[in-house]
Amino acid sequence: MSRNFDGVNDKIATALDAVTGINVNVTTMLLWVNEDTLAVARQQLLTIGIDLTTGRKNLAITGTGYVGNTNAVRFFQAGTTDGIWVTPTNSIVTGKWTHIAVVYDRSATTNDPSIYIDFVLQTLTEESTPATIQTGDDTIQLGLSFTDTNDFDGRMAYVQVFARGLSLEEIRQAALVPGSLTNGLRWFLPLWGGAPEGDYSGTGASGTVTGPLMG
Repeated sequence: MSRNFDGVNDKIATALDAVTGINVNVTTMLLWVNEDTLAVARQQLLTIGIDLTTGRKNLAITGTGYVGNTNAVRFFQAGTTDGIWVTPTNSIVTGKWTHIAVVYDRSATTNDPSIYIDFVLQTLTEESTPATIQTGDDTIQLGLSFTDTNDFDGRMAYVQVFARGLSLEEIRQAALVPGSLTNGLRWFLPLWGGAPEGDYSGTGASGTVTGPLMG
């Protein structure tokens, strides 16, 4: 089961500051995606922190018109200078289920994220080196950016956010048996079709559904 985002204005969002315990230095984000069509610039998958005055991090897929590596996974961390890292061109293929995981430690500007696509660690291009990394809030949104742009067109399932860094073997376990790894788990939306979508992490931060149908 999954949610199908229409590429226009579909999103799933928590209430402001609802996901307690994710405004920490080290986080891991995991999700399954199946992109229908390539974006012109990029399609937003997951955003943590939507307050314009504080830091935020997000995960996106670049499109054919992106200035940089295209058809790739893009990770963004806000700062006085934002940090941006991108996987190789054509590392994402439309029309197939793909697992994406990002492990990141924001405690130092010299730290780079580890991005895994289908459990393979990717070589990254650092498009922008962060400076004075900002802390964010405890809000999560799927399918759109914090300004409700860069809409995702495709299906998404089993979104998990951990307040710690996961090893590759832990990433594999969490992806293949979702919910089985609970240490540090702060948000888990299987996207099974609830209204709102239930959070099975124990945090209780359900997601309000605006648009996406069951896929």
